[in-house]
Amino acid sequence: MAEHSAPGGTTGALLVRDVIDSQLQSSDGRRIGRVGDLEAELSPDGRLRVTAVLVGPQVLLGRLSFRLREPADRLLRGRFLQRVAIEEVEETGPTVRLRGRGGDYTTGQGDRWVAERVLRYIPGHGRAPR
Repeated sequence: MAEHSAPGGTTGALLVRDVIDSQLQSSDGRRIGRVGDLEAELSPDGRLRVTAVLVGPQVLLGRLSFRLREPADRLLRGRFLQRVAIEEVEETGPTVRLRGRGGDYTTGQGDRWVAERVLRYIPGHGRAPR
């Protein structure tokens, strides 16, 4: 697992365990989505460096099954895939705190789309069909 030292945050956090599925929260306390995956690149010295936090339904569907990744990409065409640069991460843990205010990020749109167009058809979701 890749390790990351978030600026001002936890040193040596095991990102896959400690960050994936964590709540993203802006500096003004607004919940703006959940971490779906991490983007990384191989640095010249051979170390894996995390470059971004990925948010959106495409990421989550791809995690459910690799077979869902391609249909999700075709259906959503990247509309809801959001990348938050790792430099924006202030602190990691059960909640990933970001440096910017809630309005600075466009995350959460995909979550709303999935809730309105997919989850509402699943029994027990808690919302009456429209």
